[in-house]
Amino acid sequence: MKEFIRYDSDVEDFTHTVQFDREREPSMVSSIEKAFFQSMQVHGLKLEAVPNPALILCLPKNVYQPELQPIVTPSLVLNLSSLLGTFKKKSQLL
Repeated sequence: MKEFIRYDSDVEDFTHTVQFDREREPSMVSSIEKAFFQSMQVHGLKLEAVPNPALILCLPKNVYQPELQPIVTPSLVLNLSSLLGTFKKKSQLL
């Protein structure tokens, strides 16, 4: 099976683990769209294409020590157009 997510750095994966930038966004409440965009910016990533067949986002985990995570509100629609690299930048909704 081919990976769902292709980044512009030629890396492919089935999931994206959202990394929170606590210095920029200390709030404990975030939308999943905002958290995903910030995570991509922190790592300097762009998508090569719209994830297909799905975009699976994970929260970070620490098996050795409990970690307090922000509350993330879900969304059924994400506008990915600002995260697409060299791919045609139409209004891409997932």
